[in-house]
Amino acid sequence: MDQSFLSLLRCPRTGGEIRLAGAEELSAYNEALGEGKLSNAAGKKLEQAMEGALVSECGRWLYPVHEGIPVLLVEEAVPLVDTCA
Repeated sequence: MDQSFLSLLRCPRTGGEIRLAGAEELSAYNEALGEGKLSNAAGKKLEQAMEGALVSECGRWLYPVHEGIPVLLVEEAVPLVDTCA
């Protein structure tokens, strides 16, 4: 994803900056997905592996990127840890 485009995007929940998820974050997500442990913020159980994702500045929210398109919807976010609002 182009860095200039990424710099324009903001976390829809916190308004903070977002960054590309690293390989370790994607790997951890996909591993937990395989164990059937993940739900999004709306409570929907997740079943699709992520090829890319964006992470909120605080590291609490993971937003999927499907076919190069970021899905920046509050209900589609995957909660990661309890470190910000």
